[in-house]
Amino acid sequence: MALRNLLRFSLVLFLFTSAAWTFADEPAKESYVPKAPLKKLDLQANDKTPQYQQALEVAHLNRSRNSGPVRNLRNEWRRFQRYARAKHAAQTVEARKEVAEMELGLEGLSERVAGHAADAKKLEDRIFAVNQPVPRMYVLTRVVAEAKKTASN
Repeated sequence: MALRNLLRFSLVLFLFTSAAWTFADEPAKESYVPKAPLKKLDLQANDKTPQYQQALEVAHLNRSRNSGPVRNLRNEWRRFQRYARAKHAAQTVEARKEVAEMELGLEGLSERVAGHAADAKKLEDRIFAVNQPVPRMYVLTRVVAEAKKTASN
C-alpha cells in the first residue's frame, strides 16, 4: 500500500541488474521495454507514460496562460507605469498633452484588468485540475532473453 501511494506522485525505480525489464501501466496495458539494461526508470521523463502526458498538458496550459491573459495583464501594467512616469516627468506643454492622450488609453483599465485576471484564473483552475495525481498500479516484469544459438561449423 505504501508503494502504491509513492507511485501516485512520482516513481523512480532503481533496478540494479543487467537484465531488461518490461514496464506496464496496468489500467492502460501499455508497456515499455528499454533498449539498454535498465538501471533507473524516470516515468516523468518517458514520453509514453501517463505522467509525461500529464506534465506535457500542464506545460501547454501554463504556456497558453502566460502568453494570453498574463501577458495582457503585464501589458496593462506597463501602459499604466509608462503613464505614471510620463505624468511625473511632464514639464512642458507637449509632455502634458502626451500625458492627456495616455489618460484616454487608460479608460476602462480596471475592467480590462478584471477580465484578464478572470481569464487567467480559469486557466489556473484548469491547470490545478489537470495536475492532480492519478492513482495507478504498475507491474514490472523481467524480460527473459532468448537463448543465443551457437553456430556450429
